[in-house]
Amino acid sequence: MTNVIIRLFHYVNICYMKVQANKIWHQKKECEHVADIFKTISHAERIAILSYICECDKCTSRVKNIYEALNLSQPNVSRHLSLMKKQNVVKRSCKGGDTFFTLNLENKIVSCIQSCLKEFKTQ
Repeated sequence: MTNVIIRLFHYVNICYMKVQANKIWHQKKECEHVADIFKTISHAERIAILSYICECDKCTSRVKNIYEALNLSQPNVSRHLSLMKKQNVVKRSCKGGDTFFTLNLENKIVSCIQSCLKEFKTQ
């Protein structure tokens, strides 16, 4: 799994640099933002959760579906999702009694992460 995380970071870095090609992104605030997102996703269970959300539509990205599919406990999944929500990696929405999560694709780094996760699925 460590290999996957290293490859993910490398791929996201390349992706993000392409997105920011017309700007200097090595400003301290930008670097800290990227580092915070990397810290947030640098856990095997969080990557598994992101991968699951990435391949599912909104209807199946309920917390219950996530923890059942990944064979994790509900409190553990909720804690991971909460951490990722704080860093704007995922978005939360509620409908009825259900809570749904989607990737926050407005965040360019998350878009790169999504591309990377899809690429790893095909390898």
